[in-house]
Amino acid sequence: MSEVSFSDTAIGLNLTETQLDEWANFYAQEDSEAENIWASAEWLHFKVADEQFILPMTALDEVSVVTLGVGLPHLPPSAIGLINLRGETILTFDLGQMLGLRGSVAPNAKQRVLLFKEQDDEEQQRTAFLIDEIVTVADFNEDQLQPLHEGDDGEQRRFIDAVTDGGDGRSISRLQVDALLRGVREIL
Repeated sequence: MSEVSFSDTAIGLNLTETQLDEWANFYAQEDSEAENIWASAEWLHFKVADEQFILPMTALDEVSVVTLGVGLPHLPPSAIGLINLRGETILTFDLGQMLGLRGSVAPNAKQRVLLFKEQDDEEQQRTAFLIDEIVTVADFNEDQLQPLHEGDDGEQRRFIDAVTDGGDGRSISRLQVDALLRGVREIL
């Protein structure tokens, strides 16, 4: 029997029928059962500039297509501006600039914004980060991740705590969402 594929071009994900069934089963479970599935570590794998990153799906609030926004020239260049997403005004940052990977960003069709909500934020204000491309949603075993060495420095070091081998000779860095949100507060 051939596998049927379901595609959502809005967020750049392709799901097989099996994967779609797994997600449906996940949402049909009791909360305690669902927490055990998240412990198996599903990660969003994406690209910024020429680098690859992962972050836990549990930290992610939403993935959206890039919409036109309003620039904020009084803020640093990493603060791209404000976007309107279904009536909600969201401050958007270029993750590539925050990580020191690029000086400016050129628009392309594969770009997405990752939206996060701070856990202790009573106002539930969300923050968006521009990325270049979603690669996939994947399982990464915690044992595959190697912590960064104390000697590693640079802007990326503030936001990354571990790396893993991407299988093609390139490393994949694990981003710390809490550190990114702290970085945003420092910018503002």
